[in-house]
Amino acid sequence: MRLIPTALVCCTVGWVYYKKNLPGHAIPAFERAIARAPDNATYQDHLGLAHLQAGNEKQGRAALQRALALKADFAGAQDARARLAAPPGVDTSGRRSQSP
Repeated sequence: MRLIPTALVCCTVGWVYYKKNLPGHAIPAFERAIARAPDNATYQDHLGLAHLQAGNEKQGRAALQRALALKADFAGAQDARARLAAPPGVDTSGRRSQSP
């Protein structure tokens, strides 16, 4: 019997990859989470962060905008708004910054 990971498991795996600065692995994991739970703003937010980490500004911003459209007050909403308001490439969060 093959186990199919839940959206939460996919997102958790993606977050681990994101925190390890491996956006090429994080993005597919977040996409799998979103395929299982398309209305989850946090998963969209995490996908956006991973795209930004990978240098995919357009896709990252689009995912952050989708997250806010789904739920304007999700846990990362303030950070998402700050990232969208900032010039491209500027880290505004403090809580999610990457180490050099």
